[in-house]
Amino acid sequence: MGILTGPLNDPDLLEIPLYHERFMAYVSPDNPAYALDSITTDKLYEQPIWIIGDGLRQMAPGEMKESGLNYERLFEGGRVGILIQVVNDNGGITIIPETHTDLIMYSQQNCLRPIIDPVPSRTISLAIRSDYIHEAKLNAVVDAIKHIIPGTLLDSVIRKERLVL
Repeated sequence: MGILTGPLNDPDLLEIPLYHERFMAYVSPDNPAYALDSITTDKLYEQPIWIIGDGLRQMAPGEMKESGLNYERLFEGGRVGILIQVVNDNGGITIIPETHTDLIMYSQQNCLRPIIDPVPSRTISLAIRSDYIHEAKLNAVVDAIKHIIPGTLLDSVIRKERLVL
């Protein structure tokens, strides 16, 4: 059993969507985008972006291709906190999952901007082997997740029903 970004489209796995989250931009006060209320996807791709691992490729591979953004314009880091510090120290923009916004210090919340047109998002799923038979254990994990994820992200995504294998 694992929690991952889906879909995997693996016939040997059953994926249960848990929640959807948007991606947000964390913008340096020195960046011109800081003056905006929101950032359109095309404006986002006009400049270097600090990202987590393959986060941007995961977020919007189609838009990256259409925008002409290449990987030479991306600078990769390992954790959200580190990337926020890089933006604070060096300027620029980083992209973070919505679930991380509550972990940002209150004094830095004013650096967050929604990304729009289109709104990039991802689905987080629980993946289990397709022959998994411990439904009670699965439901216990789903219940635990429902209690720690903000209700605004759940959006009636979690479905707790009998498994049909």
